[in-house]
Amino acid sequence: MKWPLLSFILDLDFHAIGQVRRDTALYGMPVLTGKRGRPAKYGLKYTPERVEELKETVEELWLYGKKQKIHYRSVQCLARFLKGRLVKVVWTQFEDSVGNLGKSRLLLSTDLALSAREIILRIWL
Repeated sequence: MKWPLLSFILDLDFHAIGQVRRDTALYGMPVLTGKRGRPAKYGLKYTPERVEELKETVEELWLYGKKQKIHYRSVQCLARFLKGRLVKVVWTQFEDSVGNLGKSRLLLSTDLALSAREIILRIWL
């Protein structure tokens, strides 16, 4: 998902759920410092190291027609390519039958009411 598609969807007051690039610029909420000048628009960036610090959930879900073990982390953050819009983001990895983790995927939802599990199920069910 990229900005041209999402801007059209968001202009129609719909929510979007989809996969975005793993290197998408995501930021935490800004911290108000009380200093002079323009307030910060973004907080700390979500780097791979910062994502690793998030709580990991492991679940066995019915995906792609079979039970699959999936590892995921989730957080609400600001997406820079959406001009600072608050979104729910889920980093996912599938586990194969041997126990090796696959490549990381980044899922994004503009609907903040959805849980990480619901976002995963709506994309891959």
